[in-house]
Amino acid sequence: MPEGREIIEESLQRSIGWKNSDAGTVLLEQFDLGNSQCAKFCIEKQTDLGVRHSDANGFIFIAKNYNQALCRRILENIKDFGVFVPVPIVIIMQEKPPNAMNLPTLMKEGIISNYLILVDNFNQEKIISNVENSLTFLLKNADTPPSLQLDTMRAFLNKNLCTEIWKKANSFSKWNDVYKNCLKNPNVVIHIYNEAIARLRNLVLDKKCCELANFPTVFKELLSSQIPDSLPCDYKYFPEFCKEESYINFLSDIFNYMELKPLKSWPPENEIQLQNLCWEYVSESFENPQRPFYKMLSVFSEYIESNSFREIENVVWTDIIEILAAEKISQCNFSLENTEYFNKSVFNQFVVIYDPESLSKYSKSDWFYVNNPIIKENISENAYMPWEEERHSYNVTNEEVDDIISKARSKMQDVDYTDKKNEIKDIKNLLNDFEESLMINKRINENLNSKLVSILKET
Repeated sequence: MPEGREIIEESLQRSIGWKNSDAGTVLLEQFDLGNSQCAKFCIEKQTDLGVRHSDANGFIFIAKNYNQALCRRILENIKDFGVFVPVPIVIIMQEKPPNAMNLPTLMKEGIISNYLILVDNFNQEKIISNVENSLTFLLKNADTPPSLQLDTMRAFLNKNLCTEIWKKANSFSKWNDVYKNCLKNPNVVIHIYNEAIARLRNLVLDKKCCELANFPTVFKELLSSQIPDSLPCDYKYFPEFCKEESYINFLSDIFNYMELKPLKSWPPENEIQLQNLCWEYVSESFENPQRPFYKMLSVFSEYIESNSFREIENVVWTDIIEILAAEKISQCNFSLENTEYFNKSVFNQFVVIYDPESLSKYSKSDWFYVNNPIIKENISENAYMPWEEERHSYNVTNEEVDDIISKARSKMQDVDYTDKKNEIKDIKNLLNDFEESLMINKRINENLNSKLVSILKET
């Protein structure tokens, strides 16, 4: 009469089609769940401590009783699953365990999502029934397919670093002059750009994305095509190497390359200084600086008037940074050629995996608006600027000064100086107040004072 493993082997052969005790994979095309429902299962058979893959959605362990060997089998199979990818497990035993073992602890720590312990005599009918119940339990408790998406890194950066963010910033600046003034500071905008890179880096290198179990190879063979119809695509097409540390380091290096250095000085005094400043900056940032150099000058030329180079101060730097970001991407090598990952998947360039919900928060939030720390700091440092700009906007000509003096002389000629000295003082005070409010430059002040002294001496 068969006993132990032999009974289990015969039962599994009868229920799911295993023909021998060697490790292997069996595909159940139509597993009846009852209520006219069917499911498709891929079951990999493992014995002892042999673990070939870490891409399961659940585990079934069969043992005579609770012992150290069973504990090791459980831990060996789940140790490569991160806390963000909990899996359900079922244990079928012939003898009742003394307690629930350490399963509640594993569940509390998020390593397993749920567990079921089945205790029964080992005969073919009961083993088959317990295996079928186990499969139903795993199906109900397994995680749904992840919502993660994959896209090429080039497309990901183009979309989230070069267009939408700067369009929104420009839109905000059209109805908020204070914010617009912040965007005229190149290093403020560069800081925002580098912060965007940091946010995208954290989003792509999130451990929740890296710990995802691979889509089972046997199921990939059932896909209509090994190549996704379009990008972004879901996790059925994720390359297995995306979780490897060396690949993640490659992605991190690309993010580092995309960063921009602060500008050393701004604004320039003339066009020669502008050209030198731009050339020095792009030479330090790009391997081929010619194209970004001329594109920068093209934007600046739109602001410079023939009679006023100072208009350069009104350049909104979002336009410049958008150009530089696009050039960074254009000059970056995203190809997997000459790496160990070339020809390891259907993709020939670097790809990134991300949570679309997290990306949506990045895209839709206004993290780069007035509540951003660097923007708030810039607004605070330049809180006096509206008044400063208003003072400097006055342009008093010599003719206007002469007109003021002429009116003052006319007033003084009608004054009785023996009785109305106070009126002279009032006029003098009024002129001083006028001088202060309009912030007349030093040259005009000296001219006005000398003429006033002359008038007073004559009287």
